[in-house]
Amino acid sequence: MGKTAVNEESTIVIKQITPYKDRLFAEIEATPDEYLPALLNIVRLYRQSVSLNPADISFAQGWQEALDEGTFPISSLWVSSNEELIEQAHQLSGLPTKQAIVEEALYLMIQHDQQLQVRQLRGKLNWEGNLDEMRENGFNAIGVL
Repeated sequence: MGKTAVNEESTIVIKQITPYKDRLFAEIEATPDEYLPALLNIVRLYRQSVSLNPADISFAQGWQEALDEGTFPISSLWVSSNEELIEQAHQLSGLPTKQAIVEEALYLMIQHDQQLQVRQLRGKLNWEGNLDEMRENGFNAIGVL
């Protein structure tokens, strides 16, 4: 069933009213008129924050921010890192830069998570084959490679 919402500028027919819309409309109607412009701005900002822009608009905005120097160099991201931890990682790994250390840490974290995911499959997969033959002849003998 349709419901009509009326304001001074136009009449809007809403085809489907959900319980949330009913409650939202009730809150709006209970709001004093002098607060409606602020409420409109709040609702508009909220909608914009949860809506994704099309890729071309997002790219254009990012490009403009870069041109206006509204971006930060990647080196500034490392400022808040734990220097003792970075130094210890540098000594252990021999990696030359903070960026290399962080990239290696991310790689190891992802690899560890993937290993955990594989472990969770233990006992859940059926395997058919001859393990002795695989050990003796390798994967080629069973047609895997």
